[in-house]
Amino acid sequence: MTENRTRRLPCRPSVRLELGDEIREHPCETCGRPIRSGHGDVLDGDDVSARYWFDTEAHGDDRRTRLLVVLDSARSRRWFYPGVSFVVHGRVEPGGLAFSLAGPADSPVVPDRRVSGRTLTRRRALKHARLSDLWRIVDALVERDPTLATFLSGSST
Repeated sequence: MTENRTRRLPCRPSVRLELGDEIREHPCETCGRPIRSGHGDVLDGDDVSARYWFDTEAHGDDRRTRLLVVLDSARSRRWFYPGVSFVVHGRVEPGGLAFSLAGPADSPVVPDRRVSGRTLTRRRALKHARLSDLWRIVDALVERDPTLATFLSGSST
């Protein structure tokens, strides 16, 4: 059974993104179509509350993204300490966007515990206390990361 999410949660105005240096592109190993990848930070006020990595892939009308979202352990308000990370897959469906949790093997990057903290399996992610924080961050990424927003709206190929 998959856990899909199409309902949008309100994104707090104080949440903003600091985009990574560049968007990289490489060919899909199967079909040769471009896969775009990038990263960034999610800031709440002046504090970094999450880091993320993503890739996007389109095969005709099939548009998918994979995210690794690392939540801050909130031990300090001055520094980012990776606490726990979630792998999220998103896709464009006829009814809108659908997201589901996945496991570490399905991450867009190889999780490194020093950078990503503990990457949860799908089963553990579904039960995690910060799952609602994750979905709020995913909403912010879909709305405010220009590469993801453009890709998922269907404005790019």
